[in-house]
Parts: sequence; structure tokens; C-alpha cells
Amino acid sequence: MAQTNWTTLAQAQAGGVAVQLRRYDLPSPVEMTVTEARPVVSMMLPPYPVERFGRYEGAGADYSGLGNIVFTRADAECQFRGDGGQPLTVSCLFDRDLFDGVTRIEDGWSRGRLLATLDVGGTAGGAIDMMLRRMAEELRAPGFATETLIEGLGLAALAELSR
Repeated sequence: MAQTNWTTLAQAQAGGVAVQLRRYDLPSPVEMTVTEARPVVSMMLPPYPVERFGRYEGAGADYSGLGNIVFTRADAECQFRGDGGQPLTVSCLFDRDLFDGVTRIEDGWSRGRLLATLDVGGTAGGAIDMMLRRMAEELRAPGFATETLIEGLGLAALAELSR
């Protein structure tokens, strides 16, 4: 299994929200396990790998196709496989207390809920896509009140994810 190797190209943090522009360096093909210390919603930016699959260790599921937006909960072992290469992502990381306070997921992580995190789509996905793209633009060319913008967009993305 490959290690999760990435370079952080740009980053900003405000409140309980951090955002990173990441360039991965993955063998081709790749199979790896990712365990994030914080809840993370990530979006792949072009060019896109052709094949990407994921599953959660212990969730009893086969690999499923990944969407363009993926949520990885804190401390969960998420296994990925795919084409590898050097994909670019924008990743929004949340402090655990902030995540818990906004999402209010009190009944745990069912198998169905975990599988839904591998492809954050629908109305929430459309809104989160727009917010993450705006964060990536801000990281590439920071402007006045970058931290305020990052925190606001991060909170809005977390609210959409919760819905």
C-alpha cells in the first residue's frame, strides 16, 4: 500500500476551519489507506484521474466509485485505489468540536451514511463545489480579508454537508 504523500501548495486558517491546496504524488496504479486527524471535505480539481474508488475499513462494503467531492470523517480508515498520478485537490479541514456542533450527528456513522461520504453530490454537492472552488481561488490569489472569507465559506460548506 502506498503512503499518502502530498505537498501543500497553499493554505489558510481561520477559526475552526483550515483550507489547503494539495498536490498528491501517487504511484500508478495506487492503493492506500487514509486516516485524517480532522474531518475533511475534499474536491478534486482538473485534470481528473480516470478511475478512483474508495471504501471504509470495517464497513463491510466493496469499493465504490468516488465522486468529485469526498468527505472523510476524523480517525476513519478510508481505503482508496485508482490511477494514481499527481492530482490536485482543495481540502477543507474542520476542528472536531466545530464539526460536531454544526452537524449534530449523534446517532453515529451507519454504513449508509459512511458510503454517502464517498460521493457528496446532489444539491449539497453543487453548493459545496462552488464554495470549495472559491476557496481554491482565494488560496491562489489571496485578497483582503482572506481569513474571514475562508471561515465563512468553510462554515457554509459544513452546513451544506450537514443537510
